[in-house]
Amino acid sequence: MKIIILLMFIILITPVLAQERDIDIFDLNEVFDLSIHLTDETGDITGAECQTQIRFINFTVKDQFTNNEIEGGYYNATYNSSEAGTFLCRQNCTKGTDFTAEICDFKIRSDEKLIITAIITILAVALIFLIIGIWQKDWNFGFFSGFLFCIMGIYIFTTGLPSFDNFVSNSLSIIIIGLGAYILFRASVESLEGAEGS
Repeated sequence: MKIIILLMFIILITPVLAQERDIDIFDLNEVFDLSIHLTDETGDITGAECQTQIRFINFTVKDQFTNNEIEGGYYNATYNSSEAGTFLCRQNCTKGTDFTAEICDFKIRSDEKLIITAIITILAVALIFLIIGIWQKDWNFGFFSGFLFCIMGIYIFTTGLPSFDNFVSNSLSIIIIGLGAYILFRASVESLEGAEGS
């Protein structure tokens, strides 16, 4: 009964937690535009100075560059990355007292087949360890299995799944993290009960 309640909780909470702001997803070395628009109450502002800063997920700066003015208050920069992952992107434009700032976070996905194969392999290993742990009643296997599930869930949450949108990737990652946390918790309880009984 407890497992059913936990699974229902995870299924119900997943869509809420997965509702992250949609961010753009690009392929390795794909060239894409990062644009920003500066206006005030009178209309478009030209001649502003605009900067874009790209940061790693740990907030260290990866790249910083100046946007070029195109027309009508729009300022653009083209970018590409040979490095996969989720990147934080911040843009700002100033001219005198006029100022605007925007968030332009994005993900760069790597080789789809390799990533999906690696994820499936690691999840299969975690499942095998879980089955061995239950069969042998050795909760060390359960700890290792739960740990692998949590690590893979965190990886999927931060980098996304190739060919899937953010909602699906985040939903799946939250379910996997919840499963891993439950396995870790259950292994801890069983291990403590075994220690008390001996």
